[in-house]
Amino acid sequence: FGSSFGSSLYFMGKCKRHKIHLAIALTFVAFDLFAMKSLDSLRASGLAAVTAQPVLLGHSVPRHALAAKADGLGERRVGGPVKAFQPWTVLQYVDIRVGIIKAAALPEEMQAKYRKISAPVYAIWSDFGAIEHWPHEGDWGASSNLITAAKLRSYYDQESLISGSFDMVGLVNAGVKQIGKLCTYYLLMGAYTDDHPTEHNVARARPAAPVQKGCRLTILSLKTDCSRYEATPLPGTALRQTLNFQADFAEKIDARVGMITRVVADHPGAYCIEVNFGEGLHLQSRVPSSLSSSLGCVADIDGILGKTVVGMVNVEATEGNSFLLLGFVDGNGIAVPLTVDVIKEDLPPLGARLL
Repeated sequence: FGSSFGSSLYFMGKCKRHKIHLAIALTFVAFDLFAMKSLDSLRASGLAAVTAQPVLLGHSVPRHALAAKADGLGERRVGGPVKAFQPWTVLQYVDIRVGIIKAAALPEEMQAKYRKISAPVYAIWSDFGAIEHWPHEGDWGASSNLITAAKLRSYYDQESLISGSFDMVGLVNAGVKQIGKLCTYYLLMGAYTDDHPTEHNVARARPAAPVQKGCRLTILSLKTDCSRYEATPLPGTALRQTLNFQADFAEKIDARVGMITRVVADHPGAYCIEVNFGEGLHLQSRVPSSLSSSLGCVADIDGILGKTVVGMVNVEATEGNSFLLLGFVDGNGIAVPLTVDVIKEDLPPLGARLL
């Protein structure tokens, strides 16, 4: 603000040199002083301002300037322009569920027809529990023994994957995909830890606390009146309609890794949180207060500060939220955020994209 005020004083001198009436220059000074006072008031009001309308703190550019443009730029794995803004309802096309990894194998350990797979992947079998009207058949197509190929070899060894307690989340309504000779039935979700064009360093996405297998991803953010955006999904319900992965997910949903940096209890049963998604992208949302329980911070809401979460950052401003927190609701009605494994400090970095 000091540089802005100084620029007005400089303009006063310039006005005098050009014999422009001094009152015009003083108007600029008065405007600067008013802006400084207004911004100080906004800063003092803090996070409570989110209850009235979306407040985007930390942006160095206007909100619309954060939107990605069709300019031929390659897809970023970490940070970069926000994808085109979308209504919250685009999430209702996506069916991401919690599963437990049962087995993992390298392609070279499998039957001969699968050994030609050159990608650095594991073949992974996961149990998503019983799902109503499950459409696929076969030993590897059952919802309790579903196979995929996942790029997890940078940070995870086979022994840890087959421990029987390794939970994960998978996109289960993208249809059957072919990798070499292998048919895969879900996409295991994670976040790249870097922007390297040829490396495949992926951190696993998972619920922040244990939930029942088969639980479907939902919007944890609350509306202005603290109601939910959608009904709480029950484990085992039928799949949503098969989506087009590129058109319905990759192009429309910009879900990123962030860190909770501020929290305010502004309503019985709800908090307002601010999340840092990296590169100056600080967004806010109202969430259920049960979030602190799933994050192990029942007695002190400040305990959720520094926790890693995942949010949709390209949602159209809605119900006082400038992003939507993603996660699950457990059998006791507790909100459990989606998170990713923190491999080490700052890895994955803030802004890493969910894929």
